[in-house]
Amino acid sequence: MILSLDQALVTTGWAIFDENKLIAYDSFTINGKDSIEKRLGFIFHRLTELYNKYEFDYLVFEDIQQQQNPSTYKKLAYVQAIILFWCFYNQINFTVLSPSQWRKNLGGNFGRKREEQKQKAINLVKQYYNIDVNSDIADAICIGKAYLDSYKQLGFGVV
Repeated sequence: MILSLDQALVTTGWAIFDENKLIAYDSFTINGKDSIEKRLGFIFHRLTELYNKYEFDYLVFEDIQQQQNPSTYKKLAYVQAIILFWCFYNQINFTVLSPSQWRKNLGGNFGRKREEQKQKAINLVKQYYNIDVNSDIADAICIGKAYLDSYKQLGFGVV
């Protein structure tokens, strides 16, 4: 089983795939006013809960992008680091996909603006799975599908 994440500082979307079948999806929200340490601890705890429930053996998640605000970029790097540490600690292999990589694998043309990109992911999830989800969950599902459709067959790990 594979866990795919669209991780963030406040709301993280996640999806579980068994082979190529989407079997679970949701999101979790962290209090944006909490300290970064508390938020990172919450993410670590939630990953453990998801692992205990689904026993996934692989994790795929989105790489961070340069942000306008250097402080936000730094905090997103911490979020990525806690996921990497969680994977190391639990001996879970992983792949990190850039937004452009996973979007290209799903046909590209997601638009330039953030809202266009989010809506395209929502539309793709509706097309592929006939479910209605928010943009955080849609991105997590799309990241997992892009990995399964392209990288898993090629045997890629960290990309």
